[in-house]
Amino acid sequence: MIPSIIKKIAKSVIPQRYLFLLRRKRGFSEYQKTKSYREIRQGVERLYFQENAFLEVFWKTVSIGKGPSLSLIVLDDEVLRFDCFGHKEGHFHISLTTFYDTKKDRMFFFENSVEEQIQRTYFELTNNLDYYLQRNKSKKIRHFKIDKSLLETALKEACRKMREFHNLVPDLQ
Repeated sequence: MIPSIIKKIAKSVIPQRYLFLLRRKRGFSEYQKTKSYREIRQGVERLYFQENAFLEVFWKTVSIGKGPSLSLIVLDDEVLRFDCFGHKEGHFHISLTTFYDTKKDRMFFFENSVEEQIQRTYFELTNNLDYYLQRNKSKKIRHFKIDKSLLETALKEACRKMREFHNLVPDLQ
């Protein structure tokens, strides 16, 4: 009862654009804690490339699509996830700082094929990663330094594994 009263008072006094500072920071790590999130991910492989940072490569079948996926984990938080599901279904998730709650948390690939989406994943992580990190909800992640050469080595292996999943896993055919 009292927390809801405090929340109402805060909402009436504090401008909306600053309320996000009071919210508990929610990243993708909360999704990873749920049993259903872990159960849909198949063949998970972790590729550690530096302390407190690794890639997870896996495949999954969900209601909106099926295919290989890749997550970038930094400081135990899923910063980016790429779901390469092919035509009209492939998309990626970015954990960004926002002033307001958002209902949509994915951006769709322009690329149509799974192979093109894997190539785009490589491009995004090698060319735009700093942009995504600097807009993360966590101050620690915003200031985290990724070793690009170590990332690129791990990313090449991750993309190889994604292609392998796409070509060899019967459920993805």
